[in-house]
Amino acid sequence: MKWICFLVTLFPLSLIGSSIIPFSGKISKNGVNFHGEAAFKFAIRDHQGSVLWKSGKEEGEVLRIFVTNGRYTVLLGGQGTNALSPEIFASDQTLYLHVRVDLGDKKGWREISPDQPIHSTPHSLASDYAKIAGGVSPGSITSKMLSDKVKTEINKPIAQGAITTAQLNEQILKYLKPEITLVPEAPGLI
Repeated sequence: MKWICFLVTLFPLSLIGSSIIPFSGKISKNGVNFHGEAAFKFAIRDHQGSVLWKSGKEEGEVLRIFVTNGRYTVLLGGQGTNALSPEIFASDQTLYLHVRVDLGDKKGWREISPDQPIHSTPHSLASDYAKIAGGVSPGSITSKMLSDKVKTEINKPIAQGAITTAQLNEQILKYLKPEITLVPEAPGLI
């Protein structure tokens, strides 16, 4: 049996928080595009073949995907698969996507090979995620950097009663109700 699989895309869907990576592929059987439902298993491996992530939450769990004229798309890290941590991509090592498919033709699982290298985009996502997760350094954003629209929104008056003290954090409450500090009289002041 002759198998052809072309990997079309592997790119980010979201830049912050969840790591969901859409993956598109193409399957043909004996030169004819497959059409119908197929069971898939996906895994991300390192260069030594160690599995760092797999699509199934439990052993033997599969992802059923409808393949249209040989083409399919799946959301790795979403669509019922295990969450995909950006930490997987934090290292500089080359990672590979391993795909297995069962077409329901009683021939069992087939490995779609070779495993496809995952290039820089998810690694870049992890880097951006790490920067964002670290927070913004105090003083790194100035009012000059804000657009007029943002400044207007920030300075918009708040309707009376719209915010209660129960909604404020301790730091803001302390700012609004500062402690009274007695300052010794300075010489020369009346």
